[in-house]
Amino acid sequence: MSTQITITLPDDIYQRAERFARLANRDIASVLADTIQHSIPPVSLDVLGLQPVAALPNDPDE
Repeated sequence: MSTQITITLPDDIYQRAERFARLANRDIASVLADTIQHSIPPVSLDVLGLQPVAALPNDPDE
């Protein structure tokens, strides 16, 4: 299953991805999808109830 999205990239990032796709003889969408897939680690559903890091106290004793 796939979900189609639209994103806005800075010109320099788009150009880097476009050059890489051309060198790899691939389409830019697959290059960007693979890059995102390999950049974001899987997150278990068990951790969805945990507090975000930004909400945790700075002092571990709190």
